[in-house]
Amino acid sequence: GVDIHDATKRHALRATGSVLKFDGFLCLYQETLEEDEKEKKDGDEEAAENDTQRLPAMEVGEPLRTNKVEAAQHFTQPPPRYSEASLVKRLEELGIGRPSTYASIISVLIDRNYVKLDKRRFVAESLGRVVTAFLMSYFDRYVEYGFTANLEENLDKIADGERDWKEELRQFWKDFYARVEDSKKLTISDVLTKVEELLEPYIFGVGEAAAAA
Repeated sequence: GVDIHDATKRHALRATGSVLKFDGFLCLYQETLEEDEKEKKDGDEEAAENDTQRLPAMEVGEPLRTNKVEAAQHFTQPPPRYSEASLVKRLEELGIGRPSTYASIISVLIDRNYVKLDKRRFVAESLGRVVTAFLMSYFDRYVEYGFTANLEENLDKIADGERDWKEELRQFWKDFYARVEDSKKLTISDVLTKVEELLEPYIFGVGEAAAAA
């Protein structure tokens, strides 16, 4: 972070960010990332303040010159939709998937019509919303971020010979099979009622919730 004081020491400004020393993958994703940064600046003010931005290289005690001071008012907006780059970044943060599987994950989402790409942003399709609502209602354990990340970690350990794949498969299948059998007892009415509870804002267009869905 950088603290900036005026000559009288009565006023102070603070900027939080990082100095770019090596562009690395940014030379490929620069255009997409710049669009993400623009949307964040135009969106949630608090999120923009907490987000990391680029700063020029500076030294302690360096005198600064004021070029222009602008007062701006911001209104809270929903977060920007994921692009391919930002979705991969989020998957990495959650420990879901691996570099070798990111492309196939995105392909499945598009090929099965769960989402569509609109101006290089992912937008949920009706099928994707229904499938997500069903899984969250009856198979919530298997779509939790923590469960998926832990499963990825165990797969890595199996590949390294640290875990027995048969035992891991047995433990997974025992609980999963029981959950599948329980789901067979559900009536169509049960499923529709449960799914509608989660999709109500989207189906009936209830105010801000529908716009952000």
